[in-house]
Amino acid sequence: TKLGYTVGRSYAVIIAGLLPIGPMNTCTNARNSAIRGGGGNAMIEVTTEHNVVPLFVINFMWTTVEGTAVQVERKGMEIE
Repeated sequence: TKLGYTVGRSYAVIIAGLLPIGPMNTCTNARNSAIRGGGGNAMIEVTTEHNVVPLFVINFMWTTVEGTAVQVERKGMEIE
């Protein structure tokens, strides 16, 4: 069942290429945030945008995932 449009974002900072602040897998976190925000358990028609801005010894990273949240059911049972 299609539930509607949803967006998820995730951010991280890496200092000197060694010290991460925030999640290292921003894509997974952004996807999970979008699914939760849409109230479903999956997404279709997904677009992912990943950006990195290096400033001297600090790298800023952010990922945006957008698409349609869906609720997938199998044999009448909800998939977790």
